[in-house]
Parts: sequence; structure tokens; C-alpha cells
Amino acid sequence: MSVYGRLSVEGGAATVRRRSRDLDAMRAIAVLMVLAGHAYAIGGAIPAHTSTAPTDMVVNAGGAGIWLFFALSGYLIALPFLRALLRGEPLPDGGRYAVRRAARILPAYWIALFVLLLLLPVAGLEWWQPLVHVALLHNLFPGEGQALFFVAWTLGIEALFYAFVPLAALAVRRLAGPRALPARTLLLGVLALWAASVAWTVVAAVGWPGQGLEAVRWADVTRLSLPALLSAFCPGLLVAVAQESDAPWLRRIGARPVAALAAAVALAAGGMLLYTAGNSVVFDLSHQLWSLAAGLVLVVALAGWGPAGRPLRLLGPIGLISYGLYLWHYVVTRLLLDQGVSIQAGGLSWPVRIAVVLALAVPLATASWLLVERPLLRRTARWWERRSTTVPATSPA
Repeated sequence: MSVYGRLSVEGGAATVRRRSRDLDAMRAIAVLMVLAGHAYAIGGAIPAHTSTAPTDMVVNAGGAGIWLFFALSGYLIALPFLRALLRGEPLPDGGRYAVRRAARILPAYWIALFVLLLLLPVAGLEWWQPLVHVALLHNLFPGEGQALFFVAWTLGIEALFYAFVPLAALAVRRLAGPRALPARTLLLGVLALWAASVAWTVVAAVGWPGQGLEAVRWADVTRLSLPALLSAFCPGLLVAVAQESDAPWLRRIGARPVAALAAAVALAAGGMLLYTAGNSVVFDLSHQLWSLAAGLVLVVALAGWGPAGRPLRLLGPIGLISYGLYLWHYVVTRLLLDQGVSIQAGGLSWPVRIAVVLALAVPLATASWLLVERPLLRRTARWWERRSTTVPATSPA
């Protein structure tokens, strides 16, 4: 049976059995962008952000895929909570939400982390370091955010956001009471949250300046942690509120003009990043433009991608395994680099590197989805259904 159908959101994410091809296409684009950027390293170092070479600029743009993931998470994770606040309904069950979120990201991540550390052990590893990485709390410890499993720094941000959403929704419910909140109130609240995150970004960039490895240690807890990167989820939150409020303008909006605007914002973000000239504030503020562009791409995806919809939906299977691909492409790339593999094929070097990483990582990601991710999601859903028949449903509202 196909996993695709009308999008259904339960407990903070799309269910296993009912997914959106359009959103899976967005996931596929995001993970392929990240994979392409990392694959470039097989044969040469990742170029500096200030490089003006066309290929280098395209490579650096690959990292913008993470903002697509953040915008998508902001939309999907917060949607049921925002819906409850808008309608004056009970908030989603906190227990079910926590179980599903943990089942979705932790086991697959633990396996990939274990394999990476088994094959590429880290010298001088302290006993506590693996523990904070296993718990996805590494971004809260200076120097640990990108220490063991580089791409997992985004998972640490996601995990903190997962905790933030129900707590923030509960706080709003406590303050506002059980009544339905106007969409305008929630929109202003999200914008205030975005502004506060930007303010944190500026303060952190001034207090702990630097780019690249020189900034990693304190960037983990100041510039690469949730207060600063909460802004990356805000576009998704805004789209969720607008959609649930049934805003007339959202129904009339066309995919083409929004896609053009997203491209223009992305180009502005790339240009801003290119000419930072070592200015940490400008460097970090460029992330706000990437976030805005990602939010616009989300709108395009929800609108069906316009004329590009049919070919982009063919990427649905890649989106289905995107989480595993995000994890395992890094493991594959690290192992190739550790073995001294260097792919030089003239003008085709980069496409060949991408093809090699895909050929090795896609089977691993598929196995992760079929053997770990999907079975656990189904089992936790069935377990919670059985529990709900014997235990009275409760709500944190």
C-alpha cells in the first residue's frame, strides 16, 4: 500500500501511512543539497564562504538545505499545537508526542553514531562525551556540537525545538485560558519570537565572533543553539498559523511568484554570506534570509510546486528516506575520506562524487527506513492506541 495520501498530522508529525509527496519532495531537495555539498570534499576541501568561484558558491549553497529542514519542522511539529490554540481545543497529548518524536529520530541516529564511532574511533574521548551525543544534548556543551557526528548538530537543534513547542503551547494556554486565540495574536507572537531570536543572534555574534572552526567551541551554545536558531523554525510556524486560519490570500497565492521571490531571497542570502568579510554579525544574519527563503519554498511546496510539481514529486522516495540519507551520507563520506579516496574526473568530478555517495548511502538509508524508522513508528502508534483504550486520555491543557 502506498504511504502517500492526504497529509495527516498526528502528535506533531505526518503519520507513516499518510504522507505528502510535495513535502517529501522538499525533504528530498534539502537532503540532496546537503549531500552534494559534503560529497564535494571527496577530492578537495570545502571552499571558503568568501570564495567567488562559481562552483564554490554552488557548493556553499548546499548547506542551505538545513534551513529547508528547519522550516518544514517548524510547520509540521507545531501545526497540531497551533491548531489547538486557534480552535480552543485540548493540546495534543504530551506523552504520545514525546514517544513519537523519540521513536522518529533517536534509534536511527544511535545506530549511525555507533557505526561511525566503531569504524572511526575518536582518540582521547572522555566518558561523558558519547552520553551527551546519545541524548542529543551536545549543542549545550561547548565544543561538542560538531565534535563526533558533524551533521548531528542540526538534530540537537531539532530535539530542543521538539521540547520547546509543547512547553510554549502550554504556557500560552495557561496565560490565555481555554478560549480560541485569534490568528492575529499567534502571528504577532511568532513574529515577536523571531525578533527575540534575531536579537540573541546579534548579541551572540558580537560576544563570540569568528567563523568556521575557530568559532565552534562557543558557537555550540550561543550561535548554533536554539535561542539563535529558533528563528529558522519561525517561517514554518507562520505558514502553519496562516494555513489554519484559512487566510484568503494563502488560497489565492501562486507557486510561480513565490518561487521567484524565494530564489531572489536565496540569492541575496548567498551574496550576503559571500561578502561578510569576517563580520560575524553579517554572517549569522544571512541565516535569516536563508530561513525566509526556506519558508517561501514551503509555501510553494504546499501549493503543489506549480508547473514543476510532477517532476519534483518523483523525488518523493528520496524524501521518504531523507532522514536516513542525511545520517548515512555523512558516515559514507567520512569513511571515504578516511580511506584517502579522491575522485578526480575532470569537469565531471563533482557529479561523480555525488553519484558515489548516493550509491553507497541510499541502500543504507533505505534499510534504515524499512528496518528501523517505519517499524518503530508503526509499533509506537499501535502501542499508544492500545494504551489509550485502557488509560483515560489526558491533555497538558
